[in-house]
Amino acid sequence: MGSGYEIICKKCSCTRDVKVGVGMIQFSLEEKIEWQNKTEQIKIQEIISGKQNLIDEGEGESVFQCSKCAGIANKWHINLMENNKTIYETRIVCYNCKIDMKLLPCDEEENTITGIKCSKCKSDDVIVRNNMMWDWNAINR
Repeated sequence: MGSGYEIICKKCSCTRDVKVGVGMIQFSLEEKIEWQNKTEQIKIQEIISGKQNLIDEGEGESVFQCSKCAGIANKWHINLMENNKTIYETRIVCYNCKIDMKLLPCDEEENTITGIKCSKCKSDDVIVRNNMMWDWNAINR
């Protein structure tokens, strides 16, 4: 099961819901690539063409945050490895600042998202509250 969290700022009361994890179903690499935008699909296909023994060490649904404006993106994370070396990793660019967003570590057992800040006031005084368990199959019917 994946987890859903409500991020609540203690300073300005802003709230935001995010999903993390992969749910119960395992997807093929081809399916994960299809979930990316067309430009990324082409880029990934070019990188992996002819490669074998690829492993995806991605986090599934993940939380990314801009270090400048604190904007949050909730996207699927892919980290393709070949011979213990990363050959492709999901890169999310902030819509506002046009800089790479940072992947925030999420621990579903501890219900934590390390380093998350309020996307409105940039305060790090936030509550991360587990508000649901999800499965890809259940949310996409």
